[in-house]
Amino acid sequence: MDTYLNIGSIENFREYYTTYAEVAIGEYEHWEEEEWVDAANPDWQKFIGQLSQELNEKGVDGFFINNCDVYDYAPHESIFEGLTAILQNMMTFGKAVIINGGDTYVAEYRERYGAIDQIMTGVNQESVWSSIDFDSGTFREQTSETRDYFCKYLETCKADGVEVYLLE
Repeated sequence: MDTYLNIGSIENFREYYTTYAEVAIGEYEHWEEEEWVDAANPDWQKFIGQLSQELNEKGVDGFFINNCDVYDYAPHESIFEGLTAILQNMMTFGKAVIINGGDTYVAEYRERYGAIDQIMTGVNQESVWSSIDFDSGTFREQTSETRDYFCKYLETCKADGVEVYLLE
């Protein structure tokens, strides 16, 4: 069984929220209980590393990683490096590391290093064929431009040897 880890934002209902609330860097649009975090913060990185270690020791099969999109929200070198450090640490367990979304970060990593297998074993992409209209609370067909972008991105990920999953 894979476990969910949110490395780019923090939810206010988590027991550790008050301890790490100071690493928040902005509101997460459409998710009132969530805020983006500074993934470069050493305390946050240490916490995620310890949490990963604990989960690994419990015998999880892998890690389902959410909110590498913080790099899209705050495209700073320090955020890039922080995400990279967190993900490379998780990869040392020799288990699945599946990034949910995070295309801006993953594409930048690939451009810099030529491959993505040092940070992930798979990618899960939401909203390739559908989109969410948050104002009306309904689903719609994704625009052809966005769909084509994600299809190309996912083809590149697959060519790099990682598993590809979709969530619609």
